[in-house]
Parts: sequence; structure tokens; C-alpha cells
Amino acid sequence: MWIFIIGFLMLIMFFAFVSVYSKSTAAALSHDEPIFVKIVDLQRKALETLVVFETMDGNRISLKIPPQSASKLIVDDAGLLTYHKTVFKSFVRQLEETPPAVSQS
Repeated sequence: MWIFIIGFLMLIMFFAFVSVYSKSTAAALSHDEPIFVKIVDLQRKALETLVVFETMDGNRISLKIPPQSASKLIVDDAGLLTYHKTVFKSFVRQLEETPPAVSQS
């Protein structure tokens, strides 16, 4: 009987850990506030474009973007990227070389 109780408690702890871990990972992948990035690679296909962005701290983010949003993008463009998990929201090109004061969290 004690084995079942201990096993049940361990199962609850496991699911609690998985739930907390997946929420923190999702939070790390979500940037509803714009972050400053530079485009380092573009792979154009018929229905979508895969764009690799690089943040100021060197992290890379790969997002699939619809052709109408990616039609004027080129490698080395810099600007403000907004996305949620793996869903592209917007990219606003910045003409100046220095990034604006935007949170990098």
C-alpha cells in the first residue's frame, strides 16, 4: 500500500515539474514586446520564407514568415522583431546602426 502512495506522490511531483518547465520555456520563447535583431539568413520558398534573426546577445531565432511579410527583407537588415513562441508577428526595419532602448528580457 505504501508503495502505491509513494509512487502516486512521485507521479504528481513529476507532472508538476514538467508543467513548470514547459511554462518557463514558453515564456523564454515569447517576445510580445519588440526586441532588436539582425537578419543573418533567408531561405525563400514558394509559400513561406525561413528567416534567421540574431539578437544583441548572440542568440538566434528561426521563424517561418509568409511571403508578403518577407518580400522586402534582406540579410543584414536590423530592426525590431515581435513574435510569440514560433509565430512571427512583425519586423520593423531600423535605419540607424544603434538599437533603440528596448528591453532585452
